[in-house]
Amino acid sequence: MFNHPVIMMIPVLVFLALAVWLMPKIFRFVKRGFQALRDRMRAVKPDQPASTNPPALPSNAAALTALVNCHFASFADSNVCEREIDAADSR
Repeated sequence: MFNHPVIMMIPVLVFLALAVWLMPKIFRFVKRGFQALRDRMRAVKPDQPASTNPPALPSNAAALTALVNCHFASFADSNVCEREIDAADSR
């Protein structure tokens, strides 16, 4: 059995102090990584700030339906989708 608990407490306290010191740095690093990934997915250039405004949605239900259908259709051509949304928007 371990007869010197003080000797074991020293590495435990050093480990806890190191963990407390490193945790904010690790979380900041992970946050920057996810932010860079999100910016890359949104095609934001590094010198361009990310937009905080969401894209504007069409005002009428037909245009919104066309937008949703085009978004979820895996075979959809972007030009066809734009024409559908424009046609629904002009109604």
